Amino acid sequence: MKRIIIPGIIAAFTLLLIFYLRLSFLTVTGTSMAPEITEKDILIIAQADPASLKAGDIITYYHEVDGKPYMFTHRIVRIENNIIKTKGDSMLEEDGYDVKYQEIKGVVAGKIPYLGMLPRFARSTAGYLLLILFPAFVLITKEIIKLRRHSQ
Repeated sequence: MKRIIIPGIIAAFTLLLIFYLRLSFLTVTGTSMAPEITEKDILIIAQADPASLKAGDIITYYHEVDGKPYMFTHRIVRIENNIIKTKGDSMLEEDGYDVKYQEIKGVVAGKIPYLGMLPRFARSTAGYLLLILFPAFVLITKEIIKLRRHSQ
């Protein structure tokens, strides 16, 4: 009984904390923030009060490229007249566009190293086979065996 209750309480508390603090989690693509943030990380994004933002903070924001909105995570270089200038840590120059407060999804509150490898693996062919098809095959096989035993 304890094996079920304790993990359940931990999961419920974690979910409550996530919803209460309004946290979201993002996987990373690209290397513009290396070595601070890599594709192996999952980022924890917290809602940000624009008045609290300052140079040095790492923010996630929406920016349109070729008519499509994308999310970027870069460091704030400076803020002037409610316009934010950002730059990836591994980039030589700051981004050639302005970020407005309404485009900000949140501020990076932390990261979970190496956990970003799991969703990336799950999207691969090998990951799909190992995490979806193989367990499904095992479950179906077990059910077929049960049905055969009951029918005899």
